[in-house]
Amino acid sequence: MMDALLRQMFVLILRQIGEGSIVRYEEEGTYTEFVKARLKLLTQCEKQWNISSMCSLVHLEKSPFYSYYEKYFSISPKADLLKARMEKATILLSNEALQVQQVADLCGFVNVSHFTRQFKKLHGCTPGEYSKKIY
Repeated sequence: MMDALLRQMFVLILRQIGEGSIVRYEEEGTYTEFVKARLKLLTQCEKQWNISSMCSLVHLEKSPFYSYYEKYFSISPKADLLKARMEKATILLSNEALQVQQVADLCGFVNVSHFTRQFKKLHGCTPGEYSKKIY
């Protein structure tokens, strides 16, 4: 009887270990897909991304997409995209040949006033003021 109970216990333990490794493998595959998607999102931040196009990168619906993205990167996809656009804008504004409208376009902003508001919220000054400070 004791032998049978020990065998049953070992079988249950092995099943749990096996299931855990499958979950970890699936989780790892999902993470890899999200890293690729994030790389595409951030390197092509000027593209007009919407939630559908972001979700299609990893073949998920909106809710699980947001959950995984925030779990893996500790930031929402929208905030991550805005951050990338602002970093790109900061670099482009250091080029005195570009005007604010051009920088906004190159960073994926359709509306210049929205770009200006977001930039001012982050840097405490307008994009025009920022580019003048550099020179």
